[in-house]
Amino acid sequence: MAIYYALTGAKKVSGFDLSSVSVELGNDRIKKQKLDNLLDNLVKLKAMDATKLNYEDNQFDLVIGHAVIHHVIKYPNIFEKLYRVMRPGAKAYFLEGLADFWIWKLHWIKMGEVEAGDVPIFSKEVRSKAAMFKTVNIIGDTLFYSLKAFWKRRPGKTGVKLLRCLHKIDEKVFKVIPYTRKFGSFSYIELIK
Repeated sequence: MAIYYALTGAKKVSGFDLSSVSVELGNDRIKKQKLDNLLDNLVKLKAMDATKLNYEDNQFDLVIGHAVIHHVIKYPNIFEKLYRVMRPGAKAYFLEGLADFWIWKLHWIKMGEVEAGDVPIFSKEVRSKAAMFKTVNIIGDTLFYSLKAFWKRRPGKTGVKLLRCLHKIDEKVFKVIPYTRKFGSFSYIELIK
C-alpha cells in the first residue's frame, strides 16, 4: 500500500509494522520493482509497536490500516496515540472484521479471546474508545458475501457464480435497507480529527 500511495501522488509515506521481517519484505519489494530511486526519501518503512508510535505530534493528514485494530484495541490509549500523530482535520480509515456480525460472533464464541493476538472488537467499543475524534463512522461492507471466508480452497465455476450472486444480494439489501450495513462482516472505520 505504501508503494501505491507514493506512486499516486502522496508527498510522503510512512509505514510501520511490529514485525521487522515485514518491513524488510516491504523494502525488498521496493527494490525488486526497481522503484528505490523513484521512491527514495518518499517512502519510509520501519518496525514499530503501535502502542509506542514514534512519530511527532500532528504529523499525518491521512492514516490507513488494514486489519490492525483487532490486534491493538486491547492496549490502553491506542486511539489517543493515533489522535496525537494526526493533524487537525486529518482522516484515518481502517478495514476490520467487527464482531457485531453474527458469523464473527460465532467465531469468537468458538475460539475465545487469544491473549497474545486477536481480540473481538465491536462497533460500540470502537466508538467509545475513539470518542476524542470529531467523527467516528462505521460502515459495514458485506453480509452474505462474507460466506467466502469459509471456502476451504478456491471456488470452482459454480462457487464463483454463487459468490457473485451473494455480492449482488448484498448490494440490493444495502440499497433497500441501509440499516443492515450496521451488521456488515467487514467494516470501514472512518475517524476524523
